[in-house]
Amino acid sequence: MSNVILSAFADEYAAELSGQIEVLSKYGFKYLEVRHVDGQNISTMSDDEVKALRAKLDAAGIKVSAIGSPVGKVKTDYDMDKELERAAKVFGHANTLGAKFIRIFSFYPVDTMSDEQNKAVVYDTLSRLLDLADEYGVVLCHENENKIYGESPAKCLELMEHFGGRLKCVFDMGNFVLDGHEPYPYGYELLKEHIAYFHIKDSFSEGAIVPAGCGNAHIEEILEAHKAYAKDDFFISLEPHLQTFSGLNSLIADGRTFDNPYKYPDLKTAFCDGAESDIRNMAAWEATQGVTSFCGTTMTYSEEILNGIVDAANAVMEAPGEKESTLRGINMEGPFISMAKKGAQNCEYLRDPDFEA
Repeated sequence: MSNVILSAFADEYAAELSGQIEVLSKYGFKYLEVRHVDGQNISTMSDDEVKALRAKLDAAGIKVSAIGSPVGKVKTDYDMDKELERAAKVFGHANTLGAKFIRIFSFYPVDTMSDEQNKAVVYDTLSRLLDLADEYGVVLCHENENKIYGESPAKCLELMEHFGGRLKCVFDMGNFVLDGHEPYPYGYELLKEHIAYFHIKDSFSEGAIVPAGCGNAHIEEILEAHKAYAKDDFFISLEPHLQTFSGLNSLIADGRTFDNPYKYPDLKTAFCDGAESDIRNMAAWEATQGVTSFCGTTMTYSEEILNGIVDAANAVMEAPGEKESTLRGINMEGPFISMAKKGAQNCEYLRDPDFEA
């Protein structure tokens, strides 16, 4: 049986890289799916900016699981030579960051072209992108998204099979639900051999994105099925979209409205709730491996952040899931740690020994 490896779109917690590193370290994530850094999309960053990003991530002990690129998120009547130029820049950044996977899309068909003309553009451009990816040694992973060519499980499979396995799948179960497609068992069984990794997002078909495990995306069933099917460990990338899409969800453009019961006052609260849901999934997996209890560990942070961690730990301990390994407590590291031995600890919060503290 394979294992999951946690990653996340930390730009849903904070625009600033410092905040992204903070939350990843807080929840024990060792990987990041890069999309926006300091408010700038990865596709618009310079080579020097990406080198600086790599240095900061290395210092924090965080690796890049994938590039969450916008490549392919344009209409089929767009200048595809420009899109290839943008892709080349992103692929180069992936090499700098040590990332193997590149998330892409399959373009928005336009009404001014026939179905066959739209399809021809999609196939031709994806072929060019795959050839370019070979030059850079990266793997293109197609995400299912509302209104793109590869929105449905069937269309995704069509693309995977047409390119003979060169194009992989980012399986977004929440998007399938929002778009009216069954993610499990139908969607998963159709695409499982082509899946490179997963985006963890949950939703209601009425048109609302909700915390992982609270919607109709069958996240637990899909991950359990893939752990049994996959030969190698695989990434799951947390993409909660909670605060951004709370209230009357605006992602669906076909007239559906739904009063989302999960509303959050800000991005940080929304992301942390999503992260807690994902960590509960981890606890459930630990239980399947015979681990009956565990102790979490904090990093050295501000008092405000540590109070939040303690509150979250208390919430989990007071209401453990029936099929989860039990959280027994937390091990608080620091702040009395030598700068010479700080490792991945944030030096901003380290303190000299103090008997009065």
